Amino acid sequence: ASALRKMTRANFVSGVGGTNTPAFLATKANTGFNAGAYSKIGYATEVLDTDGCYDNSTNYRFTPTTAGWYYIFARVAFDNDSASSRHVARIMKNGSTEVARGDIQLSGSYFANNNTSMQVDYIIQFNGSSDYVEVQGYTEQNGATKNTSGYGCFGGYLIKAT
Repeated sequence: ASALRKMTRANFVSGVGGTNTPAFLATKANTGFNAGAYSKIGYATEVLDTDGCYDNSTNYRFTPTTAGWYYIFARVAFDNDSASSRHVARIMKNGSTEVARGDIQLSGSYFANNNTSMQVDYIIQFNGSSDYVEVQGYTEQNGATKNTSGYGCFGGYLIKAT
C-alpha cells in the first residue's frame, strides 16, 4: 500500500499534462430582455483571463488564440417578475450557430419575484484564430439578468490543443 501512495498520476496515464490555457471566467451580466427575443449576455467583470482572449467590454465573446477543444460553460441568472416564463441559455459559435442550449418552462407562484438560472455547457472545437463563442438568453417576459457577482457566469478553458 505504501508503494501505491508514492505513485503519481503519471505512473498510471501517459501523455497527460500540459496547460489548460487559454482560460477565462466572467460574471456580473447586466442585460435587459425584451419578451420573446434572444439577447446577448454581457458578462462585464473578468475574474480570470489568462491570455486576453475574452472581450468584456464590447462584444462579450471568447476568441481563443490556441486551436483545440475547449470546455465552455455559462449560467444566465434571470431576475423574474412573473409567475410563469420560459427561460433559455444558449452558447453561440461565430454569431450564428447554436452549439448548446439549456431550456426550462417555469410555472407557479413560487417563481414570481424570485431569481432563477439556466446552465449550459459543451465541448467545442476552435480554430485558434477567428472562431468565437458568446452567450444568449431568452425569456417570455420583459426583464433583466441578475447583476450580482457569481449569479451568472461565462467561462471556459482548453482541454486539448490540436
